Amino acid sequence: MGREIVTLQLGHLASFVGTHFWNTQAAYLESQENELDHDVLYRTGETRKGEKTYTPRLVICDLKGSLGSLKPTSELYEAADQQVNTWRGKVETFESDRHAKNAFLQALDAEDASTAKPSYASDLSSSVQVWSDFNSIYYHPHTIFELTTHVHGDEHNRFLLYSRGRDVYDELAMVDHLLDDRIRPFMEESDNPQGFQVLADTFDGFAGVNAAMMEALQEEYPKKARVVFGISPPDRSHMSREHQMLQDVNQALSLHCMSEAASLYIPLRAPPPAAFGMQAPWNRRLRAQANMYEWSGYLASGIDSVTMPFRLRNDARLDMHDLSVLLNPRASTATAAMAMALPLPLPVDAGVGSLDKIFHVARDGRFDAAWDLTLQTPYDMMDRNATSAFGLFRGISSVLETQPIIPGEPRCTPTQVKDAINMFMRNNGPMMSHSSVINAPFPVHASFPSLFDHTVTPSGLVDDTRTKESPSVLVSQFALYVRLHSSPAIRKLYDSAATTLSSTARGSWVLNDFSEGQSALDRSDFVAIAETLREYSEGYGDVHGLGSNSNDGDDNMD
Repeated sequence: MGREIVTLQLGHLASFVGTHFWNTQAAYLESQENELDHDVLYRTGETRKGEKTYTPRLVICDLKGSLGSLKPTSELYEAADQQVNTWRGKVETFESDRHAKNAFLQALDAEDASTAKPSYASDLSSSVQVWSDFNSIYYHPHTIFELTTHVHGDEHNRFLLYSRGRDVYDELAMVDHLLDDRIRPFMEESDNPQGFQVLADTFDGFAGVNAAMMEALQEEYPKKARVVFGISPPDRSHMSREHQMLQDVNQALSLHCMSEAASLYIPLRAPPPAAFGMQAPWNRRLRAQANMYEWSGYLASGIDSVTMPFRLRNDARLDMHDLSVLLNPRASTATAAMAMALPLPLPVDAGVGSLDKIFHVARDGRFDAAWDLTLQTPYDMMDRNATSAFGLFRGISSVLETQPIIPGEPRCTPTQVKDAINMFMRNNGPMMSHSSVINAPFPVHASFPSLFDHTVTPSGLVDDTRTKESPSVLVSQFALYVRLHSSPAIRKLYDSAATTLSSTARGSWVLNDFSEGQSALDRSDFVAIAETLREYSEGYGDVHGLGSNSNDGDDNMD
């Protein structure tokens, strides 16, 4: 049947998000989740010993020294015979300190699985240094590619610039090592691949690597979808103004390239720490996310959920191409925004009336239960004049089934849930919209971070009678809402990026940094790209009438 997807992870933050994503896929496999066709993301293989394997169709690109205790080549495929050394001369061995395995990785290695804990969130939150510290899966031998030009954590040779990323792509012949040696074999063994699902850092040198890679895929596979999730760090308060300016330029250049080379581009940034300091409906059930391990898990739950239709077995499936056409119908509005409500606040008390409260939208169009991960607003602006939207609702009926039975207060039926969702989308969304309802809630597995406060129950319901003094519980599942939308609000991303490049062209010192190397950019390049971004901005329609959604004021927090 086909429908295979090749996944790319380009950058360290992207691989943090990706590791949570793949650990979640492993949880689906273990639970034998029957809504999903796992062959969409996975491939069968064979070790040198003839043993069957099932590994992701995945390419990971990160800096040298970023793998921690993980070996570049999967242990599944290591040669059985040791290499024979015929050298008779003197041999000196220089060995660096090994990256110690934490309690979670030690539990994975243990032969007795009964000793494993149901959650390692607390241990991992305090011990994770690199993404492999919480990785639970085996990879194909061609999955990992290290950039040898830069070392992870090296402050003297930092991988900071978009232009440097493009140079490294050429210097390391990545078109050969990534496209020809890794991606092409995955594509050729597939029956009818949908395309490429990409997680990419867009704030540093990997922005340039991603740009060059997407242009190569566009040329090589023009009819295959390229859905790109751009990852940026939520907290920049510790960075110098100069470093922030470099990131802004990198992201502006990424936006320009993805507008031309991606079928769909969704820039994402988790809520910044300042956003948790002000209690609002979207964060009322959440703990502040303290580190990269935690906020990357938050993003991964949204990415996993919004891409689930790509790998559904039933008629509710939606291919990557179809989603791209829905949100980018003229192939000139590739950028979309993503909002998420996590968890959906499903109350312990039963009743249809509770659904009306959950899906309440204010008169000005704000859905306050969600945070917009692209526009950085503490709500999802439900704009009926928007071009198009895709909404996904998962786990609602399953979580509501755990409500206690109260005489005279029947639980909501799946039909009532679907009716409430249809009314929510019909009354608030644009004419060109599509929605999916997934029965399975998000599974909180052993390596997933602890995101919720004391009011969330083990089954994912909300119980406001619980206090901070109540016994702590482990949340095992939760319901959530994710929405992708293309609307005039996207214009502020383009306008902001154009302003960044224009001011850089007027004499910022940043211009000097980008003027070196084979992929150097000069003042005229910045001016031309800024003008192109303004032209793309106009394709998203008129911003008038959007009210607070077009305001760059207090809703945006850095």
